[in-house]
Amino acid sequence: MATMRLLLFLALCSTGIHVILSDDAAALQSLKVAWKNYPPSWDRSSDYCGWKGVTCKDSSVTELRLSAVGLIGDLSGDIGALTELTSLDLSFNPGLTGSLSPGLGNLKKLNILILAGCRFTGNIPDELGNLGELTLLFSSVTSPAGLDQLLNAKHFHFYKNPAFRSNSKQPIQREMVLIHVPSSIAGCLTETNLVVLIPSTIGLVQTLEVLRLDRNALTGTVPSSISNLTNLNELVMDIRITSRYCAREAFQPARYTAKCRTEKQCI
Repeated sequence: MATMRLLLFLALCSTGIHVILSDDAAALQSLKVAWKNYPPSWDRSSDYCGWKGVTCKDSSVTELRLSAVGLIGDLSGDIGALTELTSLDLSFNPGLTGSLSPGLGNLKKLNILILAGCRFTGNIPDELGNLGELTLLFSSVTSPAGLDQLLNAKHFHFYKNPAFRSNSKQPIQREMVLIHVPSSIAGCLTETNLVVLIPSTIGLVQTLEVLRLDRNALTGTVPSSISNLTNLNELVMDIRITSRYCAREAFQPARYTAKCRTEKQCI
């Protein structure tokens, strides 16, 4: 009987060690080290699939949704090991700071990434361009580097980013499938008070349906290529311009708003 109990104990220990050392468990443990104020359930059980904000399929983490839970820390953990992850939402945790981990580029199945309302700084890692399945991106970081590789992306939101600048020569590619850009990924962001130019490459994204460039101090000439956006049904601008635009009759978005600095500068 004593021998049987010993064997059972060893078997349970062996199973426990296997769970702890699985890639997903190790990745979540590394995030616990990097974060403070994670949900209490993360300390109550070794079964990470039962933790708040964690969704699993066959013991693999597929969703990590921790919006507005008070996280404090950074993304220095091995988040890139969650290779089955399809959705990552860390939004509205202002205690999350530092740069984004290049390991995000390992999440090849990720299609939703929401980082709005955090305080991440620095560039979007070039490795983010590896996320060929990404369709929705909400972010507050300061550079669009690597975004030109996100050819399946449909929604880009850059939330209240005061330091966003375009340092990419081609931030927008013809092959990108965008249907909603409330703030231009090329440096024209809602509520950021930027003084920048609208890139001519915006005209390459002919699938674009919504374009919002309002609440910025945009200057210069609106590129003529914007008239190529024949699928556009909503265009919102608050812009200081030096020439007229939207001259082509083919370019008549159903919902068009332009708030110009002087009446003669408006169409």
